[in-house]
Parts: sequence; C-alpha cells; structure tokens
Amino acid sequence: MEENQTPEVSSTKKETTSKDTETNEIKVEKVEKVAKAPRKPRAPRKPKVVEVKTADSQEQEQEQEQAPATIKSEVSSDIPENTTQKENTSSTDNNSDKSSETTQANKNYSNNKEEEDSNNDDRPNHRNNHRNNNNRPNNSRANSNNPNHPSNKHNNSRANSNNPNHPSNKHNNTPNNNNNPNNKRRNFKDKSKPLKTRFSDLIAEPEEIIRQKAEELEIQRAGAFSVEELSYLVYKAMVEAENSGLSISKGILEILPDGYGFLRDKICRIGTADVYVSNAQIKRLSLKTGDYILGQTRTPKDNESYHALLRVELINDMDPDDRKKLTSFEKLVPIYPNQKFDLHNTSKDTSTRIIDLITPIGKGQRGLIVAPPKAGKTTLIKQIANALTTNHPDIVLFVLLIDERPEEVTDMTRSIAGEVVASTFDQHLTNHIRISEMVLERSKRMVEQGKDVVILLDSITRLARAYNIAIPSSGQTLSGGVNPLALYKPKKFFGSARNIEFGGSLTILATALVDTGSKMDEIIFEEFKGTGNMELHLDRQLFNKRVFPAINLPKSSTRREELLVDNTALRGVNMLRRVFETLSPQESIDLLKKHMRQSKNNVEFLEQLQKQTRM
Repeated sequence: MEENQTPEVSSTKKETTSKDTETNEIKVEKVEKVAKAPRKPRAPRKPKVVEVKTADSQEQEQEQEQAPATIKSEVSSDIPENTTQKENTSSTDNNSDKSSETTQANKNYSNNKEEEDSNNDDRPNHRNNHRNNNNRPNNSRANSNNPNHPSNKHNNSRANSNNPNHPSNKHNNTPNNNNNPNNKRRNFKDKSKPLKTRFSDLIAEPEEIIRQKAEELEIQRAGAFSVEELSYLVYKAMVEAENSGLSISKGILEILPDGYGFLRDKICRIGTADVYVSNAQIKRLSLKTGDYILGQTRTPKDNESYHALLRVELINDMDPDDRKKLTSFEKLVPIYPNQKFDLHNTSKDTSTRIIDLITPIGKGQRGLIVAPPKAGKTTLIKQIANALTTNHPDIVLFVLLIDERPEEVTDMTRSIAGEVVASTFDQHLTNHIRISEMVLERSKRMVEQGKDVVILLDSITRLARAYNIAIPSSGQTLSGGVNPLALYKPKKFFGSARNIEFGGSLTILATALVDTGSKMDEIIFEEFKGTGNMELHLDRQLFNKRVFPAINLPKSSTRREELLVDNTALRGVNMLRRVFETLSPQESIDLLKKHMRQSKNNVEFLEQLQKQTRM
C-alpha cells in the first residue's frame, strides 16, 4: 500500500508543477498586455456608477481584498487543462516571435512607472480613496437615528436650534452677540432708525403743546425762542433722546459735479460740520442746489468724515411731497415790474428819496448802478438795504460782495439786517464763482415758493473778471482780453431778475465799475448796458466836491416807470427832468435836495412842486 501511495504523491507534485507553469505563463501574458498598454491612447474616464451593495456582498469583497493570493491560486486551479494548454501554445508562439519587443517594453514600462510614482508621491490617491468610500457600509437608516453621526450634522437643525451652546448657533445667539465688541457696526445699523414722529406733524401742533414739550425735555431758555426755533429744538431733543446715534441738521444744499452734495450751514462757509447727501437721495427727491433741507442725520462711520443725511423732514419749509408740485423757476412767466418798493425812510435821508423819485425800483427790477471808483456806491447800497428791510420786512435780502475789502464786509454785516454773503479779494476766484451761484440758486428756490427776493451785488464787473480767468480760452478774445464765453454766466446771473406773473419776484441791483482805466471794465459795462431796465449813474466830480448822493440825475432813469407810479407822480417827475436838462449835474442835485428838505415825503414834495408851477 505504501508503494502504491508514493507514485500518487509524485503525480500530485507533477500536477502542481504543471499548474504553476501554467500560472506563470498566464502571468507572462498579463505582463505582455500591461507592457503594450502605454502604447495605446487612453480613453476618457467614464464616471463610475456607485452601486448600492448589500452588507453580505461588501463583506465578501472585503474578504477577497484581505486574501488576494489565495483567490488567485484557487482561480488558477479551477482552469481546465485543455484551455491552459491552448493558451500556453498560443502564448509561446507569440512570445517566441516578439520576445525582444516584450523585454524592451517591460524596461520602458518599468522606467515610466518609476517616474510616475516619484512624481505622484506627494499627491493624494483619489482613486483609492474613492474605492475605499464605495466599500463603506451603507447604514443610512442606522446613522439617521444617531444625532452624533457626522453625516447628520446638517440635519439636526431643529435639535441644535434649541441648544444655545451648540457651535452652529454662535451667530444666532443674540444676547452673547450684542456683547461682542467686534459686532459694533451691526448693532449700530440696527439702532440707526429714524424717529417715527415727523417734524411737519410737530410744527402743526398749537404753540402751547410745543412749549409744554419743551419744558418736559428741559430745554433751557425756552421762552426766549420763537415758535419756529423752539419747534426745531424740541424735535432735536426728541431725536437725541432715543439714544440711536441720530441728530437733526439743517442747511442749504450744494450739489457738486460728481452728483452728491452737502448741506452748508452758511453759503460762504465750508467746514467739517457739513452733512453729506447721497446721489440717490438727490435723484429720488428731485433736490436742487439752493434747497433748504432739514432732516435726521447719523454720525460718521469708519473711514467717514461727515455726518450723513438719513431722512429728509422738510424741503424749503415744506413737506417733500408738497414740494414736488411747485413749478421750476425756468418755467415761470416773467412780466414787467408793476409793484414799486418804497425806499424813503425819513425826511433827513435824501439819498433813498431821490432814488425812489427819479429811478423807482419795482419788484423784479434789473438795475445797474454805474459807479466810478470812490463815488460812494458801497454807502448807497447800505442805505438801499436798510430802506428795504425797514419798509418791507417780508422780503428776503441778500447782499453779495465779490472781491471786496475785508473791513467793508465787516461794516456791511454790522449795518444791515439782511444776509451778507462775501468773498474777499484775498480768496480764490473759484470761491467768488461758487458763492455767487449759490446765492442765485437759493433765490430761485424762494421765488418758486412765491417769495420776493432782492440781491444787491457789488460788483458784477469783478464777477465777470473771475469768470474770465476761470473759463478756458475759446480761441477768440475781445478787446481788453475778454473771453466771449466768460460773459455768459454773469449775464445769466443778471438776467435771472424778473417779476413772476402769479406771484414772486427776483430783484437784482448790481454795481458796474467805469472810469477805472481798464479796457476790460469798459467792455463788460457795454455788454451789460442794454440788459438792465433801470440805471443809476454816480458822478465822480460830485463826489470830489463832497456832494452826497453823487447821482447824475439826467442820466439816471427807469424803463416803463408808468407801471410803478401814478399819473400825478409821473407828471411831476417829467417836469423835473425838463428842469434838469437846463442845469448842470451839481446844480440839479442841489436844487432837488433843497426842496426835499422842506417836505416830509415825496408825495408832499410833488404837491408843492405843482402849486409852484400853477403860480
């Protein structure tokens, strides 16, 4: 029995050796196929479809990966002998013909493989990671019940929302977030809410309620303010009492060429206290330069230098909705002046009485005061301004001083009750232009509301000089070095004076310099000579003889004066002019002053003149 068993053992060994040779030949075929693979172009990778596998199939795959050698041996042992012999014969034939090519391909493949491995050592193996992820068990139902599982970190919103200490709720925890110093800007935005009470509702209440609120808010010296001023102080205190970082500001809007603007406390002043107005607010409310705006403002944020306008309460003392119903200044209908200003103040002030008689000034007048140097034009402007504010307190008066001496600005400010806007000769010419345009635009906004505005300009010659320097040269120059385009803006300023048909007027009295020895000043005067409807000439010789006012009566006149005075006064003025033609300027002014001192006003003077002519 033992002898019979030994050959069987040897036979089994032979079979195993044959199988080993077969497996080695199969491996050689695989190496040949792999060696030939780099020669073929690689096809684009197709997205792998992730198949849902059961737990049993996944366990089987894991067992196969753990023991690859045993599986290969089992697979090779299951191959039939006939098929292996056929494959061996075919492989040996091919190997014999291409043995040299395979060895060279194996060398090239091994070299390329080493280079790829060296280059990809630092890269993550995404393919292997993807395979490992596919081999994970799909326990979705089991994991869904586990709130601590990483896959459920976004699905526990309801559970986590009730937990204030959860990391996902660090931005939703408002009590702790408000105490964070890094969130000051967000808290500031939440607090910056305008007051619900409108200023228009406050000023509509009776005076007693406004003063009662002033006492509740502990406003000092409340009895010394008018109702308008006290309403502003009460509303400002109400806004600041909210502790929202807001306040109340008011000013005149100046729109810059870039589209945004600033609220100026005064027309001639630019400072850090100005309030910024955005371009969006200007377009939404149709704001214009010269609008008087009152609104709620907020304090500057980071990298900001100015307060910002948050909500507009009033525009030109009107509700923003009612203000849109007004007609713009350019669309208003101009007519001749038909209402005269009463200028004579007292019997002793003969200057204003002479102007009121010889050159009457009406609402909407466009007048030139032609004056040589040292003829008393500044003093005459001061007397006209005081007469207007005394006899017509309802008008709005602006005294615009361009390129003037600083001491005269101080004297004018202390002498009249109107608003003095000045730009002295030591300031830049752009400031001359800016304040003149601001005064004009502010006056237009008031005229649109039906108010009577008077502008006393000293002088339009200096304003034209500033435009002549600021405007670029057009290539054409008049005599004296005057740019024709430089006179456009001064003419626009002077031509804005007009009387509106259904209420409102803009009166401009401007001084024009003559006999200065400058050819430019003569050209400027000639350009404006025919544009005015009233001219008042001052004489330098009368001033040198110390005759005040130094008015040249034959040269001074007003167009369409019959619309301003009655027929009796018109006949008396015509009679005086016939007398003045036979006398010299000095004799004319002396005669007129002598008879005026004997009467209290111009009406009494004309009655005495008619009695003397009848005799």
